[in-house]
Amino acid sequence: MSSAHTDRLLHWLLRLGLAGIFISNSIGAWYDTSSYMDLLRTSFMGRVIADLRPWVEFIKLNDLVVGLLVLSGLWHKYVLAWAGLWLIVATIIRLSATFFPWV
Repeated sequence: MSSAHTDRLLHWLLRLGLAGIFISNSIGAWYDTSSYMDLLRTSFMGRVIADLRPWVEFIKLNDLVVGLLVLSGLWHKYVLAWAGLWLIVATIIRLSATFFPWV
């Protein structure tokens, strides 16, 4: 297999994997909204924001759109930058809910 074919295959595997993470998270938020509410409530966000429902709605739509854009390859740099930033925020929320619930 040539280097160009290998690079294209690896690029597609990364896009499929990243898109899968976002799309499956969106589906999870649509299917089990209460779990997402509980996660946000026990994270630092629950201590600074009274109504978390709009954030869960944003997660549902954002993750679906980001996943589809990653898959499509449109606006590649901007979508990947937003996806990276969003994953950092999601990691901070998850860590604050799991390991630092008192923060």
